[in-house]
Amino acid sequence: MPLHSGKIWLNAQKYFFLQENINLITNNMKTNFVKLRWLFTMLLFVTTMIMPTMMLAKSIDLKIPEGDGAGTPYKIGTAEELYWFAGLVNGTLPGVKKDLSANAILTDDIIVNTGVLDPNKDLVSGNDFIEWIPIGKSSSDDDAYTGTFDGNGHTISGLYFNKSNSWYVGLFGCIGAEGKISNVGVSDSYFQSSNCPYIGGVCGSNSGELQNCSNSSTVIGKENEYRIGGVCGYNSGTVKDCKNTGSVRGKETIGGVCGYNERRYNEKGGIIENSFNEGTVSGTGDYDVLNIGGVCGYNYGGTIKSCYNTASVSVTGKKVGGVCGDNSDGTSTITNCFNEGTVRGKETIGGVCGNNSGTIKNCYNTASVSGQYSVGGVCGDNYEGPITNCYYLSGTVADGKGGIGGKDDENGKAVEMSKDRFKSGEVAWLLNGSKSVSTEESTLAWYQKLDENADAYPVLKSTDHNTVYKAPLFSCDGTTRIGEYANKPEGDKLSHNYQMAEKADEGTSNLYSEECAICHN
Repeated sequence: MPLHSGKIWLNAQKYFFLQENINLITNNMKTNFVKLRWLFTMLLFVTTMIMPTMMLAKSIDLKIPEGDGAGTPYKIGTAEELYWFAGLVNGTLPGVKKDLSANAILTDDIIVNTGVLDPNKDLVSGNDFIEWIPIGKSSSDDDAYTGTFDGNGHTISGLYFNKSNSWYVGLFGCIGAEGKISNVGVSDSYFQSSNCPYIGGVCGSNSGELQNCSNSSTVIGKENEYRIGGVCGYNSGTVKDCKNTGSVRGKETIGGVCGYNERRYNEKGGIIENSFNEGTVSGTGDYDVLNIGGVCGYNYGGTIKSCYNTASVSVTGKKVGGVCGDNSDGTSTITNCFNEGTVRGKETIGGVCGNNSGTIKNCYNTASVSGQYSVGGVCGDNYEGPITNCYYLSGTVADGKGGIGGKDDENGKAVEMSKDRFKSGEVAWLLNGSKSVSTEESTLAWYQKLDENADAYPVLKSTDHNTVYKAPLFSCDGTTRIGEYANKPEGDKLSHNYQMAEKADEGTSNLYSEECAICHN
């Protein structure tokens, strides 16, 4: 009994001790609650005041577009509908099933943000832009976009992406093998990321088809191991009839159209065709900057054909080319391409290709090429890859540099040509394999006007009367032979180019008369 009473007393002491502490805590909580309630009220007031501004600057209301995404593609004409579509494909819409194969067509130009870039294509600072979320999150079958997206000739402008550690960046992040993107332009947009291996204006990675797409925005990669392209960062599908006029910057594997082109997933993939770059391609750093090209940075087993570059390609590193930085692997090909943009670097610099171990055929360069080591009018270094029927303009490389790394070797030869020989049509005829008619084995790729409005260099576009024939070309007097190539198979003559002549002879009523500027008749 005493022991039992002791337990009761001890328990009672514990009870009173606990009760005293509970009362103390309760009183403190009441006091703190009053303080917390006041603080919460103030925070709620501040949030209420600034939330509308925050919502306008960094968010967007979603709107469901017309269509079902299958038999009837979604009709997208506003930013609200575009963001809804991105959420549908990425599976981020609450209560809505993810649809990677949803089809869509643009019905109007779309502006997400205004004034993203300044005239130099640099980001305009001081603005809170609505951030873009790329369509198609990764290359897995559960995340890559596999539908058909038709831009219908419209442009999407004002996309803004500036994050780290995002793998696939662009209007589209990743396009699967069944995906098709066409007829869309991306403008006044800014894409930048670090630790991102796939970044491009239209898409980060493509295993499907890109056709008639364009980029006039800024694409930047800030670290090594990148695949950075104006149109597409990485391509193992097909890129056709595409162009870049935007700014592309980074440290490794950079191209005006595609950063990295590879035939990997199927035998038909890794193709860049009939595409061109007119936007600046640049790199930063020293010798860690490599694989930079006007059209493609690195071509591994892929095909680049009927493409060209007209813009500056300038870095402080190596493996730099007007068309391709590194044409690697014995199965890689570059055919019927040309460069008109200045190419600058330190080592392994070429007018068409910096480093080559594949095939380069029927190409030419007319722009200045400069560097310290292994510099060539057509190719910087050639590792047993055949280089055939290629030409470069006289004076585009320093004396003694030559067409291929300063010398021709047993596997390749690049021929120096004067400006007059380029203009005459001779080079165009040679590039076509010394023929003027397509055959089953090969079609004509090169054309050139040879009349009084002559093209200075061969072009890749056929128009009326610009096929080049090996036939005499006469002056407009009909008798003076001025060339060996013409735009008619039987030969041709220039048309008279009449202009106002000097004062007529004294004693006549006419003070001026017309005279042909060519034959002076």
